[in-house]
Amino acid sequence: MNIVWHGHYLSFFDDARRAFGQHYGIDYPAYIESRVAAPVVDCRMRFLASAKLDDVLDVEARLYKSETAKLEFKFQVRRSGTGELLVVGFSTQVFSDPEGNLSLGWPPMMQERLEAWEPLWMEPE
Repeated sequence: MNIVWHGHYLSFFDDARRAFGQHYGIDYPAYIESRVAAPVVDCRMRFLASAKLDDVLDVEARLYKSETAKLEFKFQVRRSGTGELLVVGFSTQVFSDPEGNLSLGWPPMMQERLEAWEPLWMEPE
């Protein structure tokens, strides 16, 4: 079929989310050091066009503003060069301790970052 298998897009989203986290100080080592987990509890995507196997893709992760303790990302996958939008995706992460107990408030490590994130917030569509 010469197109990218749909399941690979979840890896693309994870790579973009991790790059975002590394850039803004919320990567996996920061979670581990703070004894915070942030499991993905929802992930969905909408396919607009197929990526070909030899395409170079650009994947963008943007963060939505949330008043509750969760991270909501929007992803866009575009064909590099043309900018054609191929896939739009969304994921939601919540916070817990390493044993899996849900945190209803922002963990301290995240509270420290919220002010710095203010320019990044997106309003939900």
